[in-house]
Amino acid sequence: MATSPTSSVRPGFLVACLLLALLFSKECVAVKFELPGFHPPAVRCVEHFVANENLVTAVADIGPGENQNIDIEVFDNGAARNKYFTRNNAEGTVKFSFTSHDDADVRFCFTNTLKPGFNGEPNLKRSIYLHIDSMAQVPLVNSEKEKEKLQPIEIELRKLEQMLSGVIGDMEYLRNREMQMRDTNEATNERVKWFSLLSMLVLVSVGAGQLWYEGLLSIVIELLIYASYIGI
Repeated sequence: MATSPTSSVRPGFLVACLLLALLFSKECVAVKFELPGFHPPAVRCVEHFVANENLVTAVADIGPGENQNIDIEVFDNGAARNKYFTRNNAEGTVKFSFTSHDDADVRFCFTNTLKPGFNGEPNLKRSIYLHIDSMAQVPLVNSEKEKEKLQPIEIELRKLEQMLSGVIGDMEYLRNREMQMRDTNEATNERVKWFSLLSMLVLVSVGAGQLWYEGLLSIVIELLIYASYIGI
């Protein structure tokens, strides 16, 4: 009995293809910049287009900086001007997530405000690393009737998509943190190298000065001995 071409396709192959489609449908944005402190406050916004009802997760790593307050505000430029997140005086690592309400550009704005009594200087700035993930959100299946209508493979794909979105976001965040730590280690090694060279240079200079001083002292002693010998 002849079989149709479609009946020879294995369910495992279909699952693999759907998983690849889910993986590559995720959008990621990563940007790093320095935000100086001024009066009035300096503002820097990062825009990212997000479709309606998409799940957006973001991680902001804020570097150290004295006498400077970083404020975060996230909103879109749609007709409703939806606001998704606000944080005043943010420090360290800030994680947040939201579901978009419109097809619009979402703006992630950072404001650096100097404390009263301080003026803008070149060294008053803070580094900011922003990582954004956006993916179409799959609604959860709660009703028993809906579960009965869905095929088993479709149910498993929904579960896998929810798990993969979190795992991929964590992997991207860990990779970026590893890159930051590697850059820090390289900078530290460079400083240690130059400090070692400077220490060796100072040691050689001190040794040469000591030899020159001892040679000069011996000459003076010999002259004094010779003068006393001839009766001067």
